[in-house]
Amino acid sequence: MENKQHKDEILEKGIVHISVHIRRPNSHDSRGSPSYDNQYISLITQINQKYTRLNIKHHFHIMSQGKIEDFKNYSSLCENMTIHLNELPEVAFHRMVISDILMTNASSYSYTAALLSKGLIFYKKFWHTGAKKWKHF
Repeated sequence: MENKQHKDEILEKGIVHISVHIRRPNSHDSRGSPSYDNQYISLITQINQKYTRLNIKHHFHIMSQGKIEDFKNYSSLCENMTIHLNELPEVAFHRMVISDILMTNASSYSYTAALLSKGLIFYKKFWHTGAKKWKHF
């Protein structure tokens, strides 16, 4: 696991890339956000076990803000994970759009990425209605 901050990162071909948007309260948005950590951890664990069993190369990308120590519950899930913290919003957004799988948060930011994505979407229900083809969790 590493904390990468690249301006121009291209996802490696031949690997299923799973982006996960973990919205945390920040200095620019005081509305706060409920923590869905248990739901994300459960879904990440299920996908990791399935793809490992099927021998499918995959990599998780956690996009969020904060300090790395606040993500210990994620970093211990699997070795094939990169936690991207505090990176440029357009870089994280681009990664979410081009990933094979996207797990949204109750956030217009990842919701908009899901609208542009051609991948499989796991949608965290909130006031924006998700597309019918999206998997709700």
